Amino acid sequence: MAYNNNNEDIWILDSGASSHMMLNDNGMYNIRTDSISNTIRNGNEMKCLKLGDIDLIGLNSDGKEICITLKNVKYVPELKFNLISMNYAIEKGFEVKSNKNGILLIKENVQLSFDNKIMTNGASLLSMKVRRVYDYANINKQHNRLDATILHRQLCHAGMDSVMTTANENGFTLQNKDKICEDCAVAKAKQLNISKESSTEAGRAGERLFIDISTMQKPSLGGNKHWALVLDEYTKYKWPIFMKNKSKLSQKVIQLLYQLCKEGFDVNNIRMDNAGENKTLEINLKNLKDLNI
Repeated sequence: MAYNNNNEDIWILDSGASSHMMLNDNGMYNIRTDSISNTIRNGNEMKCLKLGDIDLIGLNSDGKEICITLKNVKYVPELKFNLISMNYAIEKGFEVKSNKNGILLIKENVQLSFDNKIMTNGASLLSMKVRRVYDYANINKQHNRLDATILHRQLCHAGMDSVMTTANENGFTLQNKDKICEDCAVAKAKQLNISKESSTEAGRAGERLFIDISTMQKPSLGGNKHWALVLDEYTKYKWPIFMKNKSKLSQKVIQLLYQLCKEGFDVNNIRMDNAGENKTLEINLKNLKDLNI
C-alpha cells in the first residue's frame, strides 16, 4: 500500500450522515455492490455505486502518523466532499469532545482532530486532512516497498507468513514487519479472570455499587439501545439506566452519584469491568474532587 503525499483528502465530520461516504473510489477494497441502497437523499437524490473499506493516513493528537481504517464507506461520485459519519463513529465506541480548535473523536489511544474549517454558504464545516492509502497493486514501482501492517490489513488480517509470501512472490520488500496489529491483538486477547465474589461486604447503604451494561437487539420506543443496571450491594436496590449511546453512561452515573450524595449516601467503591465506557467513567470520577470514590 503506497500513498501519495500530493493527494491529500479532506474528510468532513457530518453529524447527519448515517454512514461514511466518499466522492471517488481510489484505494477502496473489500468492495460490495449488493445489499446497498441505490440512492442517497441529501436534499437531492444521489447514486451510491458501491460499498467498501478504505485506509487513510492521518495525524494523531501526539503528532504521530496513524493509519485509519474506515469500514462500510459508500461511494457517491456526486458528492462535493468526503464525509465521516459522527453517528457511525459513536456506534463504534468513539467519544466526541470539543475544544477551542474544533472537535475530537477519541477511542483509547486514538484521537482524531477535526480542526480545519471550510466555509460553505456562510456555514463553517469541520474537516480533517489525511492522505489516501492505495491498493498495493499501485505501489511505488521505483522502490518496490510495502508497509507490512497495511498489506496485512488489506489481506483481511492474514498471518505474517502469508503476508511475507505474497510480498516475496510479487517482488516487494516489506517494512515494519515486527509491528503488532492492534486489531488482531484485541481479537486474540484473553479476558482477565476476575473474581465474581468480594472478600468483604458492604456495611451500609451506598458503600459499594455494582455496574453492568447490556445492549438490546432492537431500540426502545424512545430510541434507547443500551441498558445499564446499578446495584447497591448492601440494600440490593437497583437503578436502571437507559441510553441511546454507551458514551452517555459516565454522565448518567455521575448524576446518580450526586443524587445519592445529596440524600446522605456517600459511595466509596464502584465495581465494574474494563469495558471502554467504564474506563471513561473511571477517568471522569478521578477528576471529580468532591466525590471520594
